[in-house]
Order: sequence, then structure tokens, then C-alpha cells
Amino acid sequence: MCSEEILVNILDELVKKEFIVFKWHLKRETWNGTQPIKPRKLERAKRLEVVDLMVQKYHIRGAAVIMGIILKKMSRNDLVKKIKQPQHNLTLYLLEAQRP
Repeated sequence: MCSEEILVNILDELVKKEFIVFKWHLKRETWNGTQPIKPRKLERAKRLEVVDLMVQKYHIRGAAVIMGIILKKMSRNDLVKKIKQPQHNLTLYLLEAQRP
């Protein structure tokens, strides 16, 4: 399974209200000097489109990191653990982001 599919599957586990909160955070979150995704792009975006926007803006590494940061803020550590599963190859991105 490719990394984008993993990110979509993780977003699929959010209920509608959580997904709205996720997008709210995404409009405000910067990473590695990159500005957040513009609110107008996220307004009506579905889960697949949100992942596409994240990967376009931050590349797969940044998308995984941003998703982990936001899910942690939302107290969805169960989903952060899924990003960290070794078979997903996203673990290294999260570990790199945590380095000082």
C-alpha cells in the first residue's frame, strides 16, 4: 500500500466532526517553513482531496508529519500510532520531525 493510501485510510477513521476539526487545524499548521494550505482549498475538500493537497504542499514526508501533529492535538494518538507502524514506512518521517 502506498503512503498516500495509508494517509487516506487514517483520515477515513475520523468521524465527520473530527474531519472538520482536522481541516481547521490544517489551515493553520505550518511545517518546515512552508505556509499552511489555503482555507478556500480545504473548504469543500473530501478526504482524498485533503491528502492530495497535503502531499502537493508538503510532499509525503511533510504530509505524514503534519497529519501526526494534528492528530496528536486532537488526542487521536491511536491514529498517530498507525502512522508509526513500521510497515507503513512513514515512521522515519515522524521520527525525523521530532529531532531538535
